[in-house]
Amino acid sequence: MRNPIIKREMQTSLRSWKLFYVVCAYVAFLLLVAYLFLETMVSQTVYSGFDPKDVIYLYALLSGIQLAFVLLAVPSLTAGSISGERERQTLDILLTTKMTPFSIVFGKLVAGIGQLLMMIVATLPVYAVLYYFGGISIWHILSTTLYLMVTAVFIGSFSILFSCIYKRTMISMLVVYVLFGLLIFATAGGYLIYLAYINSQASMLNVIATPNPLAYLGCFAFNPGAGFFSLLSVQIGTNPILSWFGYAGAMPALPLPTWVINVVAELVLSVGILALAAKKINPLKRK
Repeated sequence: MRNPIIKREMQTSLRSWKLFYVVCAYVAFLLLVAYLFLETMVSQTVYSGFDPKDVIYLYALLSGIQLAFVLLAVPSLTAGSISGERERQTLDILLTTKMTPFSIVFGKLVAGIGQLLMMIVATLPVYAVLYYFGGISIWHILSTTLYLMVTAVFIGSFSILFSCIYKRTMISMLVVYVLFGLLIFATAGGYLIYLAYINSQASMLNVIATPNPLAYLGCFAFNPGAGFFSLLSVQIGTNPILSWFGYAGAMPALPLPTWVINVVAELVLSVGILALAAKKINPLKRK
């Protein structure tokens, strides 16, 4: 059965020129970034030569911009889904329809991130410039796009939940930004401190530091940034963040890559969060 919320929101957005202008502006911005990057590389060929392999960093840059866009845009698109209905005094009317509470929150999630996912897909031709230089396959681009979509669903689920909890859209949006700011940066900082500690202990004992896999998963299982850089490390051969801090070799042995674990954990938690959000708006289970 078609979800009426998804159908209505998609028809409304697709009939407006606003979405067309936003998509064009976003794609044009990524094209400008790619042009400036390549122009800088070409201008430096006189002094250091041109290595086509360096274009892989353009791929990393474009993907990083996409991730930042998802992190910033999803809360603004979904945090007002339920609270907005409550502010307009239409939530009770929506709950009297034949739709189940889970169908309502799921429809709001898909409608909220649908435009963003459309923008991500629209940027795929920008990556075509990378094929001229080689080093990037279609599977790299598709896997990155899939990861960005899963991340959007993960963030959007929390946004829907807080939209059900708080009556004001601004409050729910602010809570989502704070939560994911802590989830990304606090866990990363904590793990870097942990690495520094075990490395100092290992140097005192003259042994090789071996990070605990449980500590790593505890910090990064639900960290979108960690999964993203894990995916990049598989694709380009190095983890930019850990290499920057000098810990490129301090990774625990895991049965699966971090980004795979991250995708599974985020999808499972997203379903649970949506179920909790549905319970929050269910008039038969309100306390």
